[in-house]
Amino acid sequence: MWTRTASWIVAWFIATGAVWAQGRTTVRLLTDSKEVLPGSSFVAAVELTAPPDWHTYWRNPGDSGQRTKVDWTLPDGVTASEILWPAPRRLTEAGLTTYVYDGRVSLPVRLTVAPSRAPGPLTLQARVSWLECKTECVPGRTNVSTSILVGSKAEPSSDAAAIAEELANLPELDPAVTASAEWMGSAIGDVRLLVVRSDTAGFRDFFPFERSDAEVARTNIAQAPPGIVFAVTKSGAEWPDRIEGLIQLAVAGNPVRSVVATVPIASATGTRPPTDADRTFSAPVATSRPTLVWMLGLAFLGGLILNIMPCVLPVIALKILGFVKQSREDPGRVRFLGVVYTVGVLVSFAVLAGLIIAVQSAGKTASWGMQFQNPVFLVAITTLVTLVALNLFGVFEVTMASGAMGAASQLASKEGASGAFFNGVFTTILATPCTAPFLGAALGFAFGQPALVLLLLFLTAGLGLAAPYLLLSLQPGWLKFLPKP
Repeated sequence: MWTRTASWIVAWFIATGAVWAQGRTTVRLLTDSKEVLPGSSFVAAVELTAPPDWHTYWRNPGDSGQRTKVDWTLPDGVTASEILWPAPRRLTEAGLTTYVYDGRVSLPVRLTVAPSRAPGPLTLQARVSWLECKTECVPGRTNVSTSILVGSKAEPSSDAAAIAEELANLPELDPAVTASAEWMGSAIGDVRLLVVRSDTAGFRDFFPFERSDAEVARTNIAQAPPGIVFAVTKSGAEWPDRIEGLIQLAVAGNPVRSVVATVPIASATGTRPPTDADRTFSAPVATSRPTLVWMLGLAFLGGLILNIMPCVLPVIALKILGFVKQSREDPGRVRFLGVVYTVGVLVSFAVLAGLIIAVQSAGKTASWGMQFQNPVFLVAITTLVTLVALNLFGVFEVTMASGAMGAASQLASKEGASGAFFNGVFTTILATPCTAPFLGAALGFAFGQPALVLLLLFLTAGLGLAAPYLLLSLQPGWLKFLPKP
């Protein structure tokens, strides 16, 4: 009775779990004009609205996360500027600093129509990709489009006032607002501390822009001088001689201002001999920014928690059933099947890492769960989980390698090894639409690392996902504590 009841519950979870994992951010494409003149420009804005308590990311996501990207498909004679990024909010969690947008954010772009463009309709299309996070993170991607008219007059749209307000609140240029930066001590390898300070009234924060020649990560150290401290990791031969970003000012009684600034760095060559103060400030560099060991720990913990997320939760009852059935089998066989299941998970995570590395090498955007944005894959996996659900409902019988802890729930039969391996693969497939606390930070860090580091982080997350079942298989005596079917 328990087995059949669990099967009905699990079948319903499997059939609906993929829907729960979808991102909930909505995207619209707005323009400030209904009609424009040839040779003129207008503003188009991609508006993302995340659910309450969820956020998306700025142009520099920080220690984890991914920036929102907009890829335009425009008619001939129309060109687009870079995104005019609003100021973000700094968020610090689990020792990681990120730069985020809460709720709704509008990302405006200035579009220019060539003077030679003939009158007629213009269709604007954009492919938008983003990462939305709360305690877990879900990647999103969608296509948006709208149309305006090239004609004999300029006519604003119904969204013109709202877009004008967004433009008025963008970070500004103000030569009167200045800041300075100085290296703190000598470098340790390719890492060095940098302090940014400003004498401008109300100076509160500095948000660095992302750069290709160095990683700039906010950090906290003991006995820091006045200012904001960053750990700079260079990727080139030379240390940066300037840092670009936003200076944030907060003066009592006035709205918070964000000013775009290029801040020169004093002593950029770092040739002066180290002093006692240098040693004081250099020592924390290795531990004050996200280290690989710390990220590996987050990846393992995130993979462990992934077992109770909506995408993986449907198969937990079946795995328990499988382990209870194993309790009557030879302990050596139980251990063997647990190891094979773990290998299935690790191989699947390695394949996912390889796909991400290949996509990044091709110059395209990669994200966790990106395969679920492919219609062919989505149809295939939907068909698979539907067949599994129908089999569990008893509509028909499907023999899926006896011993699989997933659909067949029979681990100790003739083809148990292949079944256990398949279940490891199946669990990974179900897991990828979701992420979990700590896993999002680790994966966000992984996407910006070299291929071997990315692979290591993925394998660690996979080990965390498989850990509870591997532990039960290595300690068969603990199976007696599981509920009996």
